[in-house]
Amino acid sequence: RILVDKQRMLYEALNKLYRARTASEYRDVISEVRRAIEGIVLGTSAGNKIASALEKAFKGLNIAYETEAGALDEVVNELKEVILGMKSFTNAIYGYASSLGIHATEIEKPKKLYEPRPYRHDAEFAVLQAMLFLNYLIRVLKHYASRV
Repeated sequence: RILVDKQRMLYEALNKLYRARTASEYRDVISEVRRAIEGIVLGTSAGNKIASALEKAFKGLNIAYETEAGALDEVVNELKEVILGMKSFTNAIYGYASSLGIHATEIEKPKKLYEPRPYRHDAEFAVLQAMLFLNYLIRVLKHYASRV
C-alpha cells in the first residue's frame, strides 16, 4: 500500500513533466520524485517495513539456491542493501532528486550556494528511474503475496 501511494505520487510527477517547459517546472517535477522516495529510504518507518517485507519475499521466493548453508541469507542481505541500504537505488534516486530539486541550495563540502537548472531529460530521468524502482518492489512483493 505504501508503495502504491508513492507510485501515485510519481504518476502525478509524470503528468507534471508532460506540461513542464521551464527549468523551474522541471525542478518541481524532480522535487516530487524526492518527496516520493524520501519516505521509503531505510531508517524511516515505511522504509524499514518495506525492507522487512522484501527480505521475507526474497527468502520465500527462494531467489537463490543455497549450495552452502547460510548463502541465501547473505544474498538476501546483499540485495536488500543494494535496493534500500546506504548505497542503494533508493538513496541514489533521492540524492539525484535532492541535488536538482527545489530545495537544493548548497553542496555539503564545501558548502556553496547554487540554483539547479535542470532540463526536461533530467526530470524525465528522475521520474522514470523512481517509477521503475517502485514497480520492481511492488512486483516482488505481489509475487510473494500470491504464493503465501
